[in-house]
Amino acid sequence: MAIVTPKIETTNISEKVYRWIKESIINLSFPPGHKLNIRELSEVLNVSSSPITHALYRLSGEGLVEISPRKETCVKQISTDDIREIWDTRIMLETGALEFVSFPLSSEQLEKLRLSCQEALREGSLEIDRYRSFVEKDYQFHLEIISLSNNSRIIEIYERLSAHMQLIRYGTMRHLRRDSSKLNEEHLGILNSLEKGDIESVRRSLRNHVARLKEVDFSPEELEG
Repeated sequence: MAIVTPKIETTNISEKVYRWIKESIINLSFPPGHKLNIRELSEVLNVSSSPITHALYRLSGEGLVEISPRKETCVKQISTDDIREIWDTRIMLETGALEFVSFPLSSEQLEKLRLSCQEALREGSLEIDRYRSFVEKDYQFHLEIISLSNNSRIIEIYERLSAHMQLIRYGTMRHLRRDSSKLNEEHLGILNSLEKGDIESVRRSLRNHVARLKEVDFSPEELEG
């Protein structure tokens, strides 16, 4: 995949470099196993090595980059166990957060959910050149649901895991490009339950939705190509 050279502004360079490298990992421009050469990144971004080194250490702390004194720095590989644990974590966080949601939802909350769901549906054809956009919209819809809890710690944990979850989403969605109607149906079902204020129905719909995606059979190696 061709890497688009960004224009890194001189203000807050470290944060911009960090975000660009992280996004390149999430969207698989830098897939698992990809070697991250500081000198090459410095040339691509037209910045010194210092903000790049700082960004790589931050990403290492988030479990996205592997730094070894005796080996080249690279994007961390993903194992079958990682995939299983990430799906299980999603189920736990998304269904658990509902315990802290006050029903019925306000008109403002419902409107935000409807708009977020509509954006996901709009990208839900999962055509080869659009499925990455769908993955991003899908994440935003589920984040809106998590945010209903008004629990900053749960939201923070979910957001910190977002990069890992989106990587797994990419691998899963590749298998579902021809089955987008089922995903759209499930999203609408979740939204309908939220509108009704039926917490048990929301919990069941979310669990079934994520559990079905968890059953999609794909290997970690698929994220590397």
